[in-house]
Amino acid sequence: RKMTRAAGFFFASGAGLCAAGASIFAKLLFSVPETPAVLAEQELSVLFTSSHLWTERNVIEWIVLRLVWLLLTVLSNVFMLNCSSKALDLSENSVVPVVTTTATNFFTSAFSGQLLFGERLPLAWWGGASFLLIGMVLIHKSQAQSQPSPASIKKKD
Repeated sequence: RKMTRAAGFFFASGAGLCAAGASIFAKLLFSVPETPAVLAEQELSVLFTSSHLWTERNVIEWIVLRLVWLLLTVLSNVFMLNCSSKALDLSENSVVPVVTTTATNFFTSAFSGQLLFGERLPLAWWGGASFLLIGMVLIHKSQAQSQPSPASIKKKD
């Protein structure tokens, strides 16, 4: 039973990581990169003006990059749903895997937002996030304590 709980935690955490990955890829998909290949905030309208030097190669690179981000967004969501359903299947109730997935996604998104996009979160956000983490620990702890021990299961048989 302990192995099932560990596997459930693994899949729930994996679902949270995949969900965070999907949000990162979606942000990249819909962002406007500030690179020489993509010249302005209104990327598509720039394609049709003569004042900017868009080559066919730049347009193809832009489209291919967007397709890669789209594919990674879809694949991350597929893996997230797969991991989430496995975590729910391995758990005796739905609370633990849902809270674990949410917390993992929450913190991974926050850290990746800071590292990849330079986003800053206020101290109040981190205070609230710490309550989420404390709640997750308490739920996991109560779940572990409510599990019958192997000795008590043998006595019933």
